[in-house]
Amino acid sequence: MQGNGMDSSKESRRQQALAPLAHKILQARHHNPFVYLGRHIRQHNGQQETVIRTILPHAVSASLVAPQLAFKRLGDNVIFELTSSDTTIPEHYVIEWLGSDGSAHQHYDAYRFQEQIAEAELALFINGKLLNASDILGAHFTTIDHIDGVLFATWAPNAERVSVVGPFNHWDNRCHAMRARGASGIWEIFIPGLTANDQYQFEIRNHHNGIAQLKTDPYAQQLAADNDKNALVTSQNEYQWQDQQWMARRTTDDWQHKPLSIYEVDLASWRRDHDHASLNYQALAEQLVTYVRDLGFTHIQLFSESLIRPGCGFFAPDSRHGTPDDFRYFIDYCHQHRVGVIFNWHIDHLPTTPDSLYRYDGERLYEQASHNPGVFDYSKNGSRNFLISSALFWLNDFHLDGLKLRTSTSMIYQKGQQNNDALSLLREINLLAQQHHPGVLMLAEENTVWPMVTTPTALGGLGFSIKWNIGWHHDTLRYLTHDTSTRQAHHDTLTFSQNYAFSEHFMLPFSPQNNAQNKAPLLDQMPGNKSQRFANLRLLYSYMFTHPGKKLLFMGNEFASNIEWRPEGELPWALTDDALHGGLSLMVCKLNALYRNIQALHYYDFNEQGFEWIERHDSSQSLIVFRRNGEECHLIVALNFSAITRNGYRIGIEKNQHYREIFNSDARAFGGEDRFNLKRIPADDIPWMKQPFSLSITLPPLSAVIIKPLQESVTIPRLAH
Repeated sequence: MQGNGMDSSKESRRQQALAPLAHKILQARHHNPFVYLGRHIRQHNGQQETVIRTILPHAVSASLVAPQLAFKRLGDNVIFELTSSDTTIPEHYVIEWLGSDGSAHQHYDAYRFQEQIAEAELALFINGKLLNASDILGAHFTTIDHIDGVLFATWAPNAERVSVVGPFNHWDNRCHAMRARGASGIWEIFIPGLTANDQYQFEIRNHHNGIAQLKTDPYAQQLAADNDKNALVTSQNEYQWQDQQWMARRTTDDWQHKPLSIYEVDLASWRRDHDHASLNYQALAEQLVTYVRDLGFTHIQLFSESLIRPGCGFFAPDSRHGTPDDFRYFIDYCHQHRVGVIFNWHIDHLPTTPDSLYRYDGERLYEQASHNPGVFDYSKNGSRNFLISSALFWLNDFHLDGLKLRTSTSMIYQKGQQNNDALSLLREINLLAQQHHPGVLMLAEENTVWPMVTTPTALGGLGFSIKWNIGWHHDTLRYLTHDTSTRQAHHDTLTFSQNYAFSEHFMLPFSPQNNAQNKAPLLDQMPGNKSQRFANLRLLYSYMFTHPGKKLLFMGNEFASNIEWRPEGELPWALTDDALHGGLSLMVCKLNALYRNIQALHYYDFNEQGFEWIERHDSSQSLIVFRRNGEECHLIVALNFSAITRNGYRIGIEKNQHYREIFNSDARAFGGEDRFNLKRIPADDIPWMKQPFSLSITLPPLSAVIIKPLQESVTIPRLAH
């Protein structure tokens, strides 16, 4: 009895010595619970013994499966401990425990596994050079010592403690507290036995104020469809791509001299099913790709609401439409049907919802410490790792053909000074994207006057492929919204874009993102009665497709949607049965066909060699005429922005060639009145507009006419002046 009393006293003293550490772990405040939980070897009475401790908040009893050894509860808390000198306990043992409801559970002990992230990877992360951070951080299936499970890791340098929580541990922050990996600020834990689609979040306790918050995993690759705050453990990417021909061709494609016409679409609100639910990726692939191809567009651009949703999603496709593999199928299907896919990837701001990146570890971690809390801190290596990895992840894992970035004033400038960290990040992202994925397009929605946006980084530029010409968008719409009777006074607004048209590689966009002040449908912004508004819109699109630059049209604009875009709605498809709306769609199809098939309309989109004014200053008649040149041919484009028919309008030409009309926006099929020109428009021996010859055409009101020279030269009798 005396001996037992002495042993009991020693055990009591051992527990008292461990009490502060155990108490801190029970409070979920310890930065490395591995020092106490799991298996440990110690000396006792000159002999080696094994101590195993585990936290089981919902257990009434627990034991090892092999060998059969029972745990005992330490006091009345949730820590169970087993002490044994048994040498047959395996390296990775299985714990069996009974719940209060009588249910039996088994699992490998997560606190028996060693550190998994290599020191070399931590060093790259610290220095901002871990380009594949998404392969390290987040949740990843892996096998350790022949045991399957999920390795979790997150960056939270200002945390006192980080836990993985989810339904698998009853959202209890004590069950799977992670270990800190030193100065890197990274926390990790391997949890055996988890399966695909298990939901989880990180609970992060700040080391300054002790406040704990649930956070969505920034590196999550799948989010729950019914609650996008919860990340899902994602199956390993084993998708079998079938787009090899597309990818090989893209690598060597001379895209600058080829047509690029983009249909911008929000997948959730483009079309809905009979129950008014969003279409899944498979249905979208079949319906959207057919629609886009029939209209003649070359690419789809996914609107910002389609991929990155507020609060999360820098690595996760929109789960409302399906799984990541379903999204891969959508892109693969597009590529197999010769349609490229670009998506809006906005890094000029970060979400500020409580569960998001905002104050991720209780401090301003990803965001700036001052100035604007909704803007990334581009100087922090952790933020740069995150953003660079996100860009490369989309291009690599999903075969995307491009990213469109919004590089707003808040990103490039701080307190009136240029943000060199942001500029260097943009250059690095663009350079790495081209190095790792030749042929991808990096588009800038840039609303400042920053120069050399599409100049290569080696020459001091930002290295983008294309810049949205927002100035052209605003000027053109501003001009067209004037009544036809007052347009003469604003003629310079219409022609101003040619002063800078070739200073960058420009995209001509009509997107709701361009005008925060006026989200009204384009049709409603046009003046006049109904027929005039449609004529103005046909003229606007004709101007866009014939003006130098690549093209972008937001969904619904192709048939003049009469409602403002709403993320919870769908396009008013019934309008396409109307002659005017359907006619506009048919005209967009015709313009796309001309743009794709006639080299003069696309080959020199970025070179002044492709454009030549014939008549720029005819403000009194609200009319402009220009020539588009290719290597093989040229076209003449005449645009009448007045409500008056211009009969016998004379245009100077350089050769005595006959011309023919190949496009007239006044075609009845498009909603006009069929006021066409002759099939053969003869050249006259009348010098005009500083050219030796000329021809005469009819320009219907509010219309565009495109004429093309016939191949043969003809002898034309000189007419009396």
